[in-house]
Amino acid sequence: MPQSFVRIRRGIRLGHTHLLPVSEVPGNSGDALLVPNGAVAFGEPGTTVEGQVYTKKNGSWVELLNADQVKSLITANVSYRGVVALLVTDDFADLAAAEVVVNAGDLQGVGLVDGSRVLFTGIIGATPNVYVVTGTLPATLVEESNAATEGDLVFITQGTGAGAQLRYDGSTWETTGHVNQAVIDAINAFVGRGTGPADYPDNTTITDGTPLKNAIGFLAVAIDQLKVNLLGLKPDIGTISSATSGTLQTLLCTQFRRMTLNLSIDKVGTNPPVIVTVRLVLQHNGRVGVDDATVADFLPAEELNAEEFGVIDGLEFNVALSGAGADQAVVVTFVSNTAVTVKGNMQIDIAA
Repeated sequence: MPQSFVRIRRGIRLGHTHLLPVSEVPGNSGDALLVPNGAVAFGEPGTTVEGQVYTKKNGSWVELLNADQVKSLITANVSYRGVVALLVTDDFADLAAAEVVVNAGDLQGVGLVDGSRVLFTGIIGATPNVYVVTGTLPATLVEESNAATEGDLVFITQGTGAGAQLRYDGSTWETTGHVNQAVIDAINAFVGRGTGPADYPDNTTITDGTPLKNAIGFLAVAIDQLKVNLLGLKPDIGTISSATSGTLQTLLCTQFRRMTLNLSIDKVGTNPPVIVTVRLVLQHNGRVGVDDATVADFLPAEELNAEEFGVIDGLEFNVALSGAGADQAVVVTFVSNTAVTVKGNMQIDIAA
């Protein structure tokens, strides 16, 4: 005997899904009572529930919200706060007293204009809230229509409180975080925001197809030189020309704990050239702000002066400490029995 998989009475059942048209919010009587959990009711056109959808769960009908309803609920329960120009925590006898300060001119070094938003937390008899400068000076202060509610957050952009974020706990505004504007300015300058193009300390480029090992090496060198730049040092130590002695570097102990000098020493007046390459690893035992260094030394980590390149007679290096406290430095010098030209660069291995 054939079986019907679609049965139409009051509503429709497709397999195990029940669809029920309703002209009002479904209750617990009639067809609305008889359909099982999981049934879906939809509001009929021309009724007060037109377009609304309900589902039956645990014996009760639950309204399903559409996108507009969800948005409405969110905006009704979340208090949006735009950025605020100034945070003023001074006490004022009343709102009029606060207006006197605003109309006196610059406040915290900021010239307020019509529409400027200021967070006042100490106006006696007034809610600690954002007040809007209204009109040209002399202007009035009008409390923002968005009442301060628990959990509200505001961000201060100017004045002595610039970079601060405050949260309203239901009675007072508390600082929850602070961004140092000097740090923001430094980052903006580094990434090229503001005037002029970006000016990066290094422009190392890794071309497509470069072996991974080589690429990592290139980037490691670039990062080391970037560390040196961030300390205000120059990776290139410059050139000492045609000399038998000289100071290679004078480095403050506060700038490094361990550093590598990569040197190329070219013997003057030889043909074919006589070139020695040396890598010196410098280290001291000082602790910044605690103890001065008592020992500074170096280790020739790598030296290439094989017979086929020639030898530079009497070539020696020396490391010594100079000064004390913040001015204590490591001085690196060299001597040679013959005139040489020295070039090189340096990299921070361990910062102080």
